[in-house]
Amino acid sequence: MYAPLQQKALEGRRAELKRENEYRERGINDFYYFTKAIIGVQSGGELDTKDLTPDLHFDVCRFLQNNHSRFRGIRLPRGHFKTTISLCYVIWRIVRNRNIRIFLCNESAATAGKWLTTVETLFERNKFFQKLYPHVIPDWKRRDKWSDEAMLVPRDKTYPSATVERGGL
Repeated sequence: MYAPLQQKALEGRRAELKRENEYRERGINDFYYFTKAIIGVQSGGELDTKDLTPDLHFDVCRFLQNNHSRFRGIRLPRGHFKTTISLCYVIWRIVRNRNIRIFLCNESAATAGKWLTTVETLFERNKFFQKLYPHVIPDWKRRDKWSDEAMLVPRDKTYPSATVERGGL
């Protein structure tokens, strides 16, 4: 009697898992998609990506994704989402390699601390992100390093430095 209902529920769950896997894979392979479709969903204002445009920001994201130089620069006028894209890029790099170590630097250590807090808040609050990338979500009960100085995501290697640290000039 309940078999058809259970079968329908099972099929619905399979379809949902397939969509999640598609989102996950596309997000790993496409930085612009990751920024707009994954970070932009439920970000709660930490990283507001709704105003990113394909005409400008797609090219900026492609530049970051495809330029493998260790140092890259983006020059855009104020209010063109340079910081937003840069912080999304930090998160994207962590998702792709949880053993990475990143140093967020600014003229002011306080500003770099705000950036780090923004990244941490996204990890804490964005349920869609947490669902797609659980491998980088810490055990909230026993976070080793999680402050405005440094954040550490679960790793499979040991390093003396955190995943992301911040500093000023």
